[in-house]
Amino acid sequence: MTHEGIGTKCPVCGDGIAEAPVFCTDCEAAHHRDCFAYNGKCAIYACSSLRYKQVRGPGPGVVWIEKSSKEAQSDSQAYVADFTSSRERWVRAAPLVLVFLAGLAYSGPEDYHGQTPYWPFAVELFIGLAVLSLIPLAGVSDYRIVDGKTQMIWVHETFFGRIHRASPETRFANCRHLKVQGRYRPASGDDSERYTWELFVVTQRGKLLSLSDPVHVTSGLLSRFTDEPPPALVETARRVGAIMDLEVTTDIRGRPTRRPSQAG
Repeated sequence: MTHEGIGTKCPVCGDGIAEAPVFCTDCEAAHHRDCFAYNGKCAIYACSSLRYKQVRGPGPGVVWIEKSSKEAQSDSQAYVADFTSSRERWVRAAPLVLVFLAGLAYSGPEDYHGQTPYWPFAVELFIGLAVLSLIPLAGVSDYRIVDGKTQMIWVHETFFGRIHRASPETRFANCRHLKVQGRYRPASGDDSERYTWELFVVTQRGKLLSLSDPVHVTSGLLSRFTDEPPPALVETARRVGAIMDLEVTTDIRGRPTRRPSQAG
């Protein structure tokens, strides 16, 4: 079986396409699959679509829905999931690390006279970098899109609301089931006992892909503290399960031997 697009040049790398290509949903230009994923969008000038499909011809051809749009909430074939990515963790940690380095530079090691030198240039440098690192802290936001039209989970990396990279993460066919996972933390000191709930996709290899930020249910905030997951998270799991055609399981880690008592 021959495929359309074979023999043409990939607009990303410039090499000939020798295997089944993927096609931009808007202009239908053929790309290497890996090249489209690496580039994050169609490489044709003035197109830059963020979706591709397997064959040419009529298809969904819809543009990516934005996290804040009404379509993101109403589209029955897609779900936008906020989660904390490793990139966001690095961005959040950078100011703290730089302030810590500024503190080290301010105190500094003792010299051979037993004096603690003050390194003004280093202190000012680290404080300046810490202030600059607050800019990406305010603008970096990553999220996953569970997309029923392409049967894939995508990761969108945005900066101040603009998508600068959209990468396919895994196919629905590579996913095993959805898991609503709770972790129980007993009361300690001034902290109340609580459950932390999160929604994951479990891949065939056992990898957990988060589809939500953690939801904390604390004993002091509810009239009755139970080990049931929050209804909103259950509804989200039901919606995602319908899109991906996967069953939803519930798992609780560290469950107490007795049910938590009435709060209050």
